[in-house]
Amino acid sequence: MDFIYPLQALIIQLTLLVKTLPDGWEKKLLVLDCFSEAAGQGELIFSDFYDKAPS
Repeated sequence: MDFIYPLQALIIQLTLLVKTLPDGWEKKLLVLDCFSEAAGQGELIFSDFYDKAPS
């Protein structure tokens, strides 16, 4: 998955999709964060998200 949105926004947008996926889907998903250091300019609000993100 490649995106230009903060992860916080993606989680909100993908919540319904995630609920319909079969067990184990998260082990097959690679998230490439192209936002936090580029458009997000390395701001703590974006990088700090990884410390508190849901699994």
